[in-house]
Amino acid sequence: MAADDLIDACLSELAAEIGLDSLALDEQGCCSLDHSDGFVFTLMAPDGGDLVHLNSRLLDVPALGKQAFYSRLLRLNFLLLETSGATLSIDEDEEGVYLCLALVRAPLSAQHLLRVIANFLVGSGRLRARLLASGDDGSASGLAGGPGGGWIAA
Repeated sequence: MAADDLIDACLSELAAEIGLDSLALDEQGCCSLDHSDGFVFTLMAPDGGDLVHLNSRLLDVPALGKQAFYSRLLRLNFLLLETSGATLSIDEDEEGVYLCLALVRAPLSAQHLLRVIANFLVGSGRLRARLLASGDDGSASGLAGGPGGGWIAA
């Protein structure tokens, strides 16, 4: 399956799973989804690139207690166990906290990529809830995010 076909097939299945008519990459090779729980998921697959990038903007860096917050992010990144292999990162310009994962495109199938995305979205929701709850685990949601889905194309 060609790289573009792989991404198109995955986005088509993802749209069906979350109850949207369609999803597609924009001219920069990105597709974003806003979730009603407050995080934004983006798949980036630049044309001709070897990688597929997944990221979720989880929340803003808090104005107060930044040092403790940064320390907490580092602890959650340790051995990538709490993040299921992804990394928590900071966008200094926007002061946002992101969960990021890069995948090599070549060995992927649409079904495998969809499973990775599903797990990534569940992890995004869980980590966002955990960060907002000052240490509480929070609850994870599936792709549809419960009644009404919660997803809207960005």
